[in-house]
Amino acid sequence: MSFFGASTLEGNVDIYVFNATSKSASGILEAFSTGNIGDLESLFHKNMDGNYKNYSAVLGENGDLLDYDLGSFDTGQYCIVMIQKNDDGSLTVLSATAFVVSEYELKASAPANIEEGKNLDISMELEGAPDNSNYTYGAVLVNEQAYRANIEINSNGIINGTSVLVNGENFTDKRGINSSNYSSNFTRNELQKVIQTLIGGENGSIAIGENGQKNLSLTSSELPEGRYYLFAGAYDPKNKIAGLTQLEVEITPLLAPKSPVANFTSSVTTGYAPFYVQFTDLSENATGRIWDFGDGANSTEQNPEHTYSAAGNYTVNLTAVNANGT
Repeated sequence: MSFFGASTLEGNVDIYVFNATSKSASGILEAFSTGNIGDLESLFHKNMDGNYKNYSAVLGENGDLLDYDLGSFDTGQYCIVMIQKNDDGSLTVLSATAFVVSEYELKASAPANIEEGKNLDISMELEGAPDNSNYTYGAVLVNEQAYRANIEINSNGIINGTSVLVNGENFTDKRGINSSNYSSNFTRNELQKVIQTLIGGENGSIAIGENGQKNLSLTSSELPEGRYYLFAGAYDPKNKIAGLTQLEVEITPLLAPKSPVANFTSSVTTGYAPFYVQFTDLSENATGRIWDFGDGANSTEQNPEHTYSAAGNYTVNLTAVNANGT
């Protein structure tokens, strides 16, 4: 892990890593909300049943802690909390973040670039998973500038009196989440609506498939140009998160179609009747062609052949066509 702090920070810090469960999250939240922290070791031991790791480190000269090795972890969801003890005995939480150790590696394939007005298709595969039909796959596309969440936690000091607001959405009252266990009974469609509300319709898109559906299409046709993060995941109702991955996608401006430019060559230009000629189309941006061989005959083939039966001078015209005109 790396921590980038203010240049004024210095000294020792304590780092706690624990498995993120409803019990551990609510216990820590209640303790910090009420100020009833006491000894840190006792706090984490009580709420995690001793199932946590503690590290001591020293901040660098710029207040940073770079590439700190936390070791390996089993499959699960974890929280990292970095705390510094102040001279007066109080505590400052310098950083709090989370990470997931998934059971399998999720491979995802999607275009790195798409034009405005196009949807984004993604395919996913859990490597080494015994039966992919048991998993639910989902993907979220989020604009780089909107990849943040304003989280507000309100508490009166007890678990049942705690509410969590994310970007103004009350997850405890309005979304049916029980604040004592942080669980939810969302259906697939309801979850899609909640996440879409959080990121905003103009900032991204989400798609969650049926069980075993590994190919999804995210509605991105109305999203503006820019850089986006694409998060993909596979979920097993029994073992929770089975795999996660992240890609980057750029939505580029839709280029106006260019006008066609007609051009061609012929195999020969002079000869004796009957005179055989092979024409080769060299037009640019053309989706269609109209050949006028000058003797009353014509063709719409790309590279036509033509035989002149009578002697004479003939002028050949080629008209190139596309959606923008001729």
